[in-house]
Amino acid sequence: MIKILFLFLITFLFGCQTSNLFEDVKKDFAVEKKVTVFDRSNINRQFQIPLNGMILVNKDDTIYSIANKYKVVPKDIIDDNNLVEPYNLKVNQILFLRNKNLYVIRFGDNLEKISLKFAVNKSDIIRINKLSKPYQLKVGNKILIPQTKDFSVVDLIIDKKIYKSEPKISNKNRIINAKSLNSPKFIWPSKGQIIKNFGVFGKGQHYDGVDIKASNNSPIYSIYEGTIAFTGSEIKKFGNLILIKHKNGWLSAYSNVGKFNVKQGSSIKKGELIAYSSNDLDYYHFQLRHNRNPVNPIEFLN
Repeated sequence: MIKILFLFLITFLFGCQTSNLFEDVKKDFAVEKKVTVFDRSNINRQFQIPLNGMILVNKDDTIYSIANKYKVVPKDIIDDNNLVEPYNLKVNQILFLRNKNLYVIRFGDNLEKISLKFAVNKSDIIRINKLSKPYQLKVGNKILIPQTKDFSVVDLIIDKKIYKSEPKISNKNRIINAKSLNSPKFIWPSKGQIIKNFGVFGKGQHYDGVDIKASNNSPIYSIYEGTIAFTGSEIKKFGNLILIKHKNGWLSAYSNVGKFNVKQGSSIKKGELIAYSSNDLDYYHFQLRHNRNPVNPIEFLN
């Protein structure tokens, strides 16, 4: 009798609890919950630094959150703004951030020199800085440098170093078909994968050569016999550059290479070692030109 009474009490108690539990769960689903969703849109998002480099501090901003937001170095923010520990910031405080693409005009600068120095298109400099004719640049002023390289500025060096007295052929007659030319038997400057191709890309921009993958300090060879017309690093974004003048109006260009193995003015043979690839990059840029006009190397190299 006692056992039966005990079992009855257990069933009654736990049965009531189970019933109440189900009712609570049902109510839980019936009630609309306000859930806070974590916004992931700003994770790893890089913000553009204004042209003048000036930003306003927002609520909860710190030196380190700003550095992460704009992908700059915290120490640079501290140094450039004369901040002292503990580096507390005030809302609407103005901070200066270094802009990697910001260039300070120096004495003697003009658009052509800046275009050549950074390997960018002159019209792009004019457009993004909203410059007006006659495009006079004042020493000390800052201008924004386009991020997209323009390899066609190699023409400026070619004109100065190679074709000083030869008439320039219009780009309207640009030769892009190997069948229309009786070209020498060129070889590839190295064995490597093409990681960027010749031709049109983006919004109608034209890539005048190819990027060839190369392991650090690997050899680069001349594609044909000729004369070393130029070695140097005048164009900042091209790094070390070699121009070789071949017969019948042909020219080959090798940029972003490492150590040179030839000197300007020397004669070289086909397949001769001219340079080594850079230790800082895993590729180099190569161009082939005929009468100044870029052609697709893939169509001409064996």
